[in-house]
Amino acid sequence: MGEATATRARHAEDARLPARWLGASVLRPRTYEEIDSDPHALSQAVFVVLAGSVGRGIGVFPAEGWLGVLGGTALGVVIWIVATTLVWAIGVHALGHASTFPALLRTLGFAAGPLVALAACAALPASAARVVSGIVHVWAMLAFAVAVRTALRVSTLRALWIGAAALGSVLLLLVFAAAVFFDSMLID
Repeated sequence: MGEATATRARHAEDARLPARWLGASVLRPRTYEEIDSDPHALSQAVFVVLAGSVGRGIGVFPAEGWLGVLGGTALGVVIWIVATTLVWAIGVHALGHASTFPALLRTLGFAAGPLVALAACAALPASAARVVSGIVHVWAMLAFAVAVRTALRVSTLRALWIGAAALGSVLLLLVFAAAVFFDSMLID
């Protein structure tokens, strides 16, 4: 009987995924509050991150092929984990706000929801794809700020600052890693 109840509870959680994904994508704070307080939402957040990462990969498929899909997926997961770690380090440890790492993983994971729209870039001319990609990335950054605001319980301005610091640091780390990788390829 306990197993049947647990199965029903998992199905109920799974049924809430589309509503949570939509709510997070339209920047609804109440949705982020629900995700923040639900320890079972981590598997859903992982799914949203993977879907957004695959969307990114599909969007670059015409230019980068399957390597872009695989790389885009891996990159999305890495960005999520590193950005969450940086938000946790800045928001919780440096600035003293209260949150847990799993709560940040959940809320910031759902902030990747808009990135699924990047898949549309595969069907667009390059110039239009760049515009759509820019719009979708700004949308995802706004979702990221709402997630930070909710998880750390800070003002919108502070959430934007923390999010910009975390995402900016991730960008710098990626540029550095790419420079090291490509430099080592050119030397060999």
